[in-house]
Amino acid sequence: MERVIDTSIGINPEGHELPYYEELVLNDEEKKKLERNIERGEFIGGSYFAETVGSGAAGKMNEDSYAVFPMGKGRTLLAVFDGASSQKKIEGLERLEMSGAFYVSHLTSMIFRKSEEFRKLCQPDDITAEDVLKTINSWLPVKFDRVPGVDYSDPCSIPGMAAALVLIDVPNEKMTVAQVADTFIALQKQNGEIEVASNNTNERFDKETNEYFISLCEKYNIARNEVRKDPKTKPLCEAHLKDSFRRKINSPGGCGILNGMQQLIGNRLYYTNEYKLNGNIERVMMFSDGTIQPYTGDGVSFEDSVRSLFNVIDENSDEGSVIDKGIPILDNDPKYEKIFRLKNRDDSTIMSVDISYKGINSLPLAG
Repeated sequence: MERVIDTSIGINPEGHELPYYEELVLNDEEKKKLERNIERGEFIGGSYFAETVGSGAAGKMNEDSYAVFPMGKGRTLLAVFDGASSQKKIEGLERLEMSGAFYVSHLTSMIFRKSEEFRKLCQPDDITAEDVLKTINSWLPVKFDRVPGVDYSDPCSIPGMAAALVLIDVPNEKMTVAQVADTFIALQKQNGEIEVASNNTNERFDKETNEYFISLCEKYNIARNEVRKDPKTKPLCEAHLKDSFRRKINSPGGCGILNGMQQLIGNRLYYTNEYKLNGNIERVMMFSDGTIQPYTGDGVSFEDSVRSLFNVIDENSDEGSVIDKGIPILDNDPKYEKIFRLKNRDDSTIMSVDISYKGINSLPLAG
């Protein structure tokens, strides 16, 4: 399936950059495809399956997105972005009826590739996923500087995103990865081994929040799915989430978020790795936390959850939806007793990349 968004978005007929309020003007059909879409494609070095599904919450657009960017001969970036809204309302986005989370994730997946920063990034013979991550992080403040209500002196006003980036570089016979927060990368090797190529810096904050919310349920005798709605506990939940956001976002030892703050880079709150394309890695998977959630639970290791997700891909990605297989698991746990969570289900996005070494060997290699 072809990419669903017109490549002219973000550029006017004269080739000049549009004002921020015109960059992501979408018609109803485009919005529908951003809400739920399946795409399959090929590139030099492999093929991919991508799927995104919004949570279905009333009045909320899908805040996840994905991207496939050719970045020069034999080099392709594949990425998943999971938007996170700011703690403060953003005047410039409210008038567009867009959340900050939607705006930042789709700005990156749809507009970044048209930027001068992207063009320059594609020119060197040897770049990494970390280079892409750093470039996006430097590019975002330039874009947000035009949006009323975003203030980089106040982190609570800055939307951001978790991110998983995989750069497959055939000429240099390598694959590099970069990952931030709770969007993940996992590798399936030829011998069946699963490797989680991620560091979830949000994990301990999620655990802290879950434990606090469950304690409120017990103290006030409230069902788990009602703790954020009940008048007695709703203000406590909101205060906790705001405090957690302030404490963790790109702070030393906190949670990284891709939002243009240089502290993400300075505090090294992201994960990177490099792998040789030598036949050892068969498949790479990138996914947002909403995708893996149905396969988690007490006593289930994250690696086992990832293996379950790989199995679902094997069974479904050739013909239908992968994400839809997990939705009934959550719907059948309406009181959040088996899997504690902050809402019934989250936006979900997954990319599964099969690496073809035949494709790699057919391309003339550098040097």
